[in-house]
Amino acid sequence: MAGLYPRDVIDRVREAVDIVEVISSYLPLKKSGANYMALCPFHTEKTPSFSVSQSKQIFHCFGCGEGGNVLTFVMKYENLPFVDAMERLADRAGITLPNKNKDSDDYAQLYAVNRESAIFYLHQLRQAGEGSAAKRYLKKRGLDDEAVERFSLGLAPDNYDSCMKHLLSKKFSAAEIEKAGIIKKGSSGNYFDRLRGRLIFPIFDERNRPVAFAGRILEENVKTAKYINSPETPIYHKGRLLYGLNWAQGAIRENDRAIVVEGYMDMIALHLAGMNNVVAVSGTAFTSSQCRTLRRFTKNFVLVLDGDAAGRKAALRATQVAMEQSVRPGVVMLSSGEDPDTFVKTNGLQAFSEKLEEAKPFMAYRIDLACQQYDVSTAEGRADAVKSLVSDLAQVTDPIERASYVESLSQRVRIPAAKIEESLRFARPGARQGSQRTVSAHTTASPLEKWVIRIMLDHPDLIKDKLEELKAADFVDPVFRRIFEHLASQLSSGAKTAHDFIELAPEEDLKRVMRELSLEKGYEEENTDQVLKDFFTHVKMREKKEMIKKMRDAAKKDEREKLFSQEKDFRRLH
Repeated sequence: MAGLYPRDVIDRVREAVDIVEVISSYLPLKKSGANYMALCPFHTEKTPSFSVSQSKQIFHCFGCGEGGNVLTFVMKYENLPFVDAMERLADRAGITLPNKNKDSDDYAQLYAVNRESAIFYLHQLRQAGEGSAAKRYLKKRGLDDEAVERFSLGLAPDNYDSCMKHLLSKKFSAAEIEKAGIIKKGSSGNYFDRLRGRLIFPIFDERNRPVAFAGRILEENVKTAKYINSPETPIYHKGRLLYGLNWAQGAIRENDRAIVVEGYMDMIALHLAGMNNVVAVSGTAFTSSQCRTLRRFTKNFVLVLDGDAAGRKAALRATQVAMEQSVRPGVVMLSSGEDPDTFVKTNGLQAFSEKLEEAKPFMAYRIDLACQQYDVSTAEGRADAVKSLVSDLAQVTDPIERASYVESLSQRVRIPAAKIEESLRFARPGARQGSQRTVSAHTTASPLEKWVIRIMLDHPDLIKDKLEELKAADFVDPVFRRIFEHLASQLSSGAKTAHDFIELAPEEDLKRVMRELSLEKGYEEENTDQVLKDFFTHVKMREKKEMIKKMRDAAKKDEREKLFSQEKDFRRLH
């Protein structure tokens, strides 16, 4: 994705904004020594482990390992692709971005293919006769011509290559049409339309661009998948998009609440009834990526799900995803066999609104589910119910709220609240919290190795003259050894800043360790010269010890020639 813009343009945008100012516009930062700290927005935690360096223009969470620069943060926090994050920061900095790279043209073509396909499908539906299967289906679902136009619904003809022929006539190539997911190649090598004989739901991104399509069968008795979605493409990632967000985002901000449903028709029915802050999960389970996208607009979600087994499973998964993103959703479970579309058409919008007001807090819902799943009339069942909820309760960081849920659970399972609280003390506050550690925790090597790498990151000018004295073998820790080789190579190539050293690392693991080293407390800059002296002394002492061991081993084996050679090497070390 970075290839969409030249490196110098990316650097100009990145350098024109300050990472502390940008991140503080999303979450509160508190000065802590040379850096800034906050509760990590990417996982649940009680103690701040999210560090931001103004001087190095990087961030890193010591709890979950997320990190990067200002572009990375905006992409992760706002759940944006690289191009959109670049545009957002460029706007902030008042920089006009060029639009000249070939990759950018390729993306523009994909958008154009999807736009022309949406026009084609809409035209086909407009032209369909009143007695056609498509029009009969629309009438049955209560969708008139106004609804068709409002949501750009379409019809894929039940022909082998209708859409492909139309797109070819518009001068798109078969390769471009295939890359957009509109056609696929059969075993014979011929192309054919992916969607045929189906009602079409165009899927739009937030900027109102059609990026994919979902096709629904028109006859219920047909033995095929009810829905078929476009495949993932460079501009469409199913787990990232929410169906209807392009229409709902304004109402979500205005109401400070988002209603999340499962189906395309559920979303459309509620919008037509007058409830416009509704989105659908777009043919997938509710994902962390979708949760992050919604969190940009509001932290107040209500999940409205079917009351069958699949709905309960979806609710469990969705609430877990939300908790991991520090979001506390409400949950509405409809009666089995009912969905938002049928409910609002049968009972009206007012009844549906009342249902929303009765939404259970996510933790209360999970307690209900656990008490249904386990037989709480037995001691074993009560214990199992509590155990299943410990990690969830530990993620509720507000002590008053958590105490309320503990008391509720205590009453349901007839176990003293104090006993439940005791079990929480041994639980981690988040699934990823257990990974929290500093670089010191993963190595048995001398701390001097760590601080020499830190000096290379922070003061490349001081270390450059000493590169001839340093060698990779001086580092016992294999990770530090690889980092040294990377830094030495980049120093020779002209890299000058910690940010550049980190960004140019070939592996994500190396980037993570370098970020941790660069932001870890305990290093005192005034001791730089002494650290280097101590390191060289430490290396010599280690080499001497290794040589003495080799000499003793050789003496035991009576290997005189080898011993003589090693004695010469030992004298050299003195």
